Amino acid sequence: MDLLDVRYLIIEASQAGGMGMPLRSPRDLAGHVVLENVERRARAFVAYRFRHGLADQEVLGRLFVQSRSEVDFGAIHLAGEGETRSEARENPSPCTILRPVPEHVILRCRAVQAGYAVLLDEWTQGWTATVDYVPARLERADVVFRAVAIPEGDHVVEMHYRTPGLRTGAAIASTGCLLYLLLLFEWLRRRREGRGEGDRNVTATLSPHGEAKTFNPV
Repeated sequence: MDLLDVRYLIIEASQAGGMGMPLRSPRDLAGHVVLENVERRARAFVAYRFRHGLADQEVLGRLFVQSRSEVDFGAIHLAGEGETRSEARENPSPCTILRPVPEHVILRCRAVQAGYAVLLDEWTQGWTATVDYVPARLERADVVFRAVAIPEGDHVVEMHYRTPGLRTGAAIASTGCLLYLLLLFEWLRRRREGRGEGDRNVTATLSPHGEAKTFNPV
């Protein structure tokens, strides 16, 4: 819960005493109460301790342990190769979320030294990032979250999401619609020409005895 920014917990009233969290429900709710997790990580923060290169299973083994004291909540683990810094004394610095729109998040972060701006939202293909409006590498942190390196100082971090293949799919769909319209117009044109040719070449009339006669004018 601390790692995933879970703020509230609904639990059986008989188990609430051992959780060490303040009670937030005014009374017992069908045998359950609401507790607030006040010691959780911020949803967005700057981490100064980090490590690259661990496999996902190893990262999860380091994070999800029985004792809270065994977890370094100020450190993050990043996928892929890169720098490792484990000796920084600074605690994480909370970032302000200026724009919480799911597909376009804007953070304002103040870093006391170089570190990683981390957002506890899902990492997936299609996300890109900028730092102070300059494109930056977006990395996967603690298996499922998003992180981007920032230098010391005040920075604006933006994260944009665009569905993978969206432009290609839109171009293919547009081309298909255009071809369909061209074929439709060509079919209508030929149909009109065919009708006009028939009107010029074939004339039908009735004889005095009611018999139909057809002739082609010279």
